Amino acid sequence: MFDKDLNITGKHGDYMRKIVAELDSEKNKFFRFAYDAYRCAAVIGFLYGRKAQKQTSSKDDYTIFLSQIKNIQDDLDFNYKLIMLLDKEHEQNFDNRLQKAFNYSQNERPNGDVELFEQYSLGGIEILYEKLIKDANKPEDYISNLMAFVQEFNERYNSDVDSVNLVELCRAASAF
Repeated sequence: MFDKDLNITGKHGDYMRKIVAELDSEKNKFFRFAYDAYRCAAVIGFLYGRKAQKQTSSKDDYTIFLSQIKNIQDDLDFNYKLIMLLDKEHEQNFDNRLQKAFNYSQNERPNGDVELFEQYSLGGIEILYEKLIKDANKPEDYISNLMAFVQEFNERYNSDVDSVNLVELCRAASAF
Protein backbone atom coordinates (compact mmCIF):
# COMPACT_ATOMS: atom_id res chain seq x y z
CA MET A 1 0.00 0.00 0.00
CA PHE A 2 1.31 3.45 -0.98
CA ASP A 3 4.20 1.77 -2.82
CA LYS A 4 3.16 2.27 -6.44
CA ASP A 5 1.57 4.79 -8.77
CA LEU A 6 -1.99 5.69 -7.78
CA ASN A 7 -4.38 5.53 -10.73
CA ILE A 8 -7.66 7.34 -10.06
CA THR A 9 -10.20 6.28 -12.68
CA GLY A 10 -13.57 7.34 -14.03
CA LYS A 11 -15.37 10.34 -12.62
CA HIS A 12 -12.96 10.48 -9.68
CA GLY A 13 -10.06 11.04 -12.08
CA ASP A 14 -12.05 13.83 -13.73
CA TYR A 15 -12.88 15.33 -10.32
CA MET A 16 -9.23 15.20 -9.24
CA ARG A 17 -8.17 16.92 -12.45
CA LYS A 18 -10.68 19.71 -11.74
CA ILE A 19 -9.74 19.95 -8.05
CA VAL A 20 -6.10 20.68 -8.93
CA ALA A 21 -6.79 22.86 -11.98
CA GLU A 22 -6.05 26.55 -12.14
CA LEU A 23 -9.10 28.53 -11.10
CA ASP A 24 -8.41 31.83 -12.81
CA SER A 25 -6.03 33.75 -15.06
CA GLU A 26 -3.73 34.36 -12.08
CA LYS A 27 -3.22 30.58 -11.77
CA ASN A 28 -4.72 30.27 -8.30
CA LYS A 29 -5.50 26.73 -7.15
CA PHE A 30 -7.06 25.02 -4.16
CA PHE A 31 -4.28 22.43 -4.16
CA ARG A 32 -0.85 22.86 -5.67
CA PHE A 33 -0.51 19.13 -6.36
CA ALA A 34 -2.94 16.23 -6.66
CA TYR A 35 -1.15 14.43 -3.87
CA ASP A 36 -2.06 17.32 -1.55
CA ALA A 37 -5.75 16.76 -2.31
CA TYR A 38 -5.38 13.00 -1.99
CA ARG A 39 -3.60 13.41 1.36
CA CYS A 40 -6.78 14.78 2.96
CA ALA A 41 -9.39 12.95 0.86
CA ALA A 42 -9.74 9.80 2.98
CA VAL A 43 -10.17 11.78 6.19
CA ILE A 44 -12.78 14.03 4.57
CA GLY A 45 -14.59 10.98 3.19
CA PHE A 46 -14.54 9.35 6.63
CA LEU A 47 -15.73 12.46 8.46
CA TYR A 48 -18.58 12.92 6.01
CA GLY A 49 -19.39 9.20 6.03
CA ARG A 50 -18.91 9.03 2.27
CA LYS A 51 -17.47 5.99 0.56
CA ALA A 52 -17.38 5.52 -3.20
CA GLN A 53 -16.66 2.57 -5.41
CA LYS A 54 -13.72 2.66 -7.78
CA GLN A 55 -14.81 3.11 -11.37
CA THR A 56 -13.12 1.04 -14.03
CA SER A 57 -13.62 3.50 -16.87
CA SER A 58 -10.23 4.67 -18.06
CA LYS A 59 -11.65 7.63 -19.96
CA ASP A 60 -10.77 10.14 -17.27
CA ASP A 61 -7.80 8.54 -15.50
CA TYR A 62 -5.60 10.67 -13.29
CA THR A 63 -2.30 9.27 -12.05
CA ILE A 64 -0.37 10.33 -8.98
CA PHE A 65 3.09 8.88 -9.48
CA LEU A 66 4.98 6.95 -6.83
CA SER A 67 7.62 9.68 -6.65
CA GLN A 68 4.83 12.04 -5.52
CA ILE A 69 3.16 9.48 -3.22
CA LYS A 70 6.49 9.11 -1.40
CA ASN A 71 6.20 12.80 -0.40
CA ILE A 72 3.05 12.00 1.60
CA GLN A 73 3.54 8.32 2.43
CA ASP A 74 3.80 8.95 6.19
CA ASP A 75 0.66 11.09 6.12
CA LEU A 76 -1.27 8.44 4.19
CA ASP A 77 -0.09 5.76 6.60
CA PHE A 78 -1.19 7.93 9.54
CA ASN A 79 -4.60 8.54 7.93
CA TYR A 80 -5.02 4.81 7.27
CA LYS A 81 -4.27 4.02 10.92
CA LEU A 82 -6.60 6.78 12.10
CA ILE A 83 -9.49 5.45 10.03
CA MET A 84 -8.86 1.87 11.17
CA LEU A 85 -8.96 3.11 14.78
CA LEU A 86 -12.10 5.20 14.43
CA ASP A 87 -14.33 3.29 12.00
CA LYS A 88 -16.68 1.45 14.36
CA GLU A 89 -18.95 0.57 11.47
CA HIS A 90 -16.21 -1.45 9.76
CA GLU A 91 -15.01 -3.07 13.00
CA GLN A 92 -16.95 -2.74 16.24
CA ASN A 93 -14.38 -4.37 18.53
CA PHE A 94 -11.86 -1.81 19.79
CA ASP A 95 -9.01 -4.34 20.20
CA ASN A 96 -9.50 -5.50 16.61
CA ARG A 97 -9.41 -1.88 15.43
CA LEU A 98 -6.12 -1.38 17.28
CA GLN A 99 -4.72 -4.49 15.66
CA LYS A 100 -5.83 -3.38 12.19
CA ALA A 101 -4.16 -0.02 12.73
CA PHE A 102 -0.85 -1.10 14.25
CA ASN A 103 -0.12 -4.81 13.80
CA TYR A 104 0.36 -4.97 10.06
CA SER A 105 3.14 -3.62 7.90
CA GLN A 106 2.05 -1.60 4.89
CA ASN A 107 2.39 -4.62 2.60
CA GLU A 108 0.49 -7.04 4.88
CA ARG A 109 -2.70 -5.07 5.43
CA PRO A 110 -5.92 -7.00 4.79
CA ASN A 111 -7.43 -6.25 1.37
CA GLY A 112 -10.79 -5.30 2.87
CA ASP A 113 -9.17 -2.63 5.02
CA VAL A 114 -7.14 -1.25 2.12
CA GLU A 115 -10.29 -1.16 -0.02
CA LEU A 116 -12.14 0.67 2.77
CA PHE A 117 -9.43 3.34 2.88
CA GLU A 118 -9.59 3.70 -0.90
CA GLN A 119 -13.40 4.02 -0.78
CA TYR A 120 -13.14 6.81 1.78
CA SER A 121 -10.50 8.49 -0.39
CA LEU A 122 -12.80 8.41 -3.42
CA GLY A 123 -15.68 9.66 -1.27
CA GLY A 124 -13.46 12.53 -0.11
CA ILE A 125 -12.58 13.38 -3.71
CA GLU A 126 -16.32 13.57 -4.46
CA ILE A 127 -16.89 15.88 -1.50
CA LEU A 128 -14.00 18.16 -2.42
CA TYR A 129 -15.36 18.40 -5.96
CA GLU A 130 -18.96 18.99 -4.84
CA LYS A 131 -18.08 21.55 -2.17
CA LEU A 132 -15.36 23.49 -3.98
CA ILE A 133 -15.70 23.08 -7.75
CA LYS A 134 -19.08 21.80 -8.94
CA ASP A 135 -21.19 24.94 -9.26
CA ALA A 136 -18.42 27.52 -9.61
CA ASN A 137 -17.97 29.52 -12.80
CA LYS A 138 -15.83 32.47 -11.75
CA PRO A 139 -13.22 33.22 -9.07
CA GLU A 140 -15.79 34.69 -6.69
CA ASP A 141 -17.75 31.43 -6.81
CA TYR A 142 -14.68 29.44 -5.80
CA ILE A 143 -14.03 31.77 -2.88
CA SER A 144 -17.67 31.53 -1.75
CA ASN A 145 -17.56 27.74 -2.05
CA LEU A 146 -14.36 27.56 -0.02
CA MET A 147 -15.76 29.81 2.69
CA ALA A 148 -18.97 27.80 2.88
CA PHE A 149 -17.03 24.52 3.05
CA VAL A 150 -14.73 25.76 5.80
CA GLN A 151 -17.68 27.12 7.76
CA GLU A 152 -19.63 23.87 7.38
CA PHE A 153 -16.60 21.83 8.38
CA ASN A 154 -16.01 24.06 11.39
CA GLU A 155 -19.63 23.76 12.52
CA ARG A 156 -19.64 19.98 12.07
CA TYR A 157 -16.28 19.09 13.61
CA ASN A 158 -14.89 21.90 15.71
CA SER A 159 -16.43 20.83 18.98
CA ASP A 160 -14.59 20.33 22.22
CA VAL A 161 -12.37 17.28 22.09
CA ASP A 162 -13.08 14.82 24.84
CA SER A 163 -9.62 14.77 26.41
CA VAL A 164 -10.39 11.71 28.53
CA ASN A 165 -11.18 9.60 25.45
CA LEU A 166 -8.19 11.04 23.60
CA VAL A 167 -5.81 10.12 26.44
CA GLU A 168 -7.29 6.60 26.67
CA LEU A 169 -6.88 6.10 22.93
CA CYS A 170 -3.25 7.28 23.06
CA ARG A 171 -2.49 4.93 25.96
CA ALA A 172 -4.02 1.98 24.14
CA ALA A 173 -2.09 2.81 20.97
CA SER A 174 1.21 3.09 22.83
CA ALA A 175 0.73 -0.50 24.09
CA PHE A 176 1.23 -1.70 20.53
